[in-house]
Amino acid sequence: MKRSDFEKLWFTGNVRIHVDDMRAWKAVWQGRAGQAHKRTQIFWSVVCFTGIAIGGVIIGKLEFALSPTEIGFSWWGVALCLLFGGIPFLMRGKAAQAVKNRIIREPGFYAEAAERELFTLEEY
Repeated sequence: MKRSDFEKLWFTGNVRIHVDDMRAWKAVWQGRAGQAHKRTQIFWSVVCFTGIAIGGVIIGKLEFALSPTEIGFSWWGVALCLLFGGIPFLMRGKAAQAVKNRIIREPGFYAEAAERELFTLEEY
């Protein structure tokens, strides 16, 4: 679909943009969605790996209590690993939204994203 057709459908509200999360994430890592988004992804990746490492240290160094009545300090390590393990899923969603916003706002990026098959359009 040409950009002019997309703009007509977008402004009338008759099109949906479906962005592939993983391809969008790769595009953000390559800096194609802007350097600010790339820096944000790098920051949250460092936070994620640090949190999982701290959780692993807490689990490994302390005695692990499996009893649900005795919640040991090491359960904080499990909680940290689960919490910080969810960050990559949030980053993929944020990357997809960044790509979607850039598709809408920048005509040049629309052509590049269509070439890389980052999105599909659904008319309704």
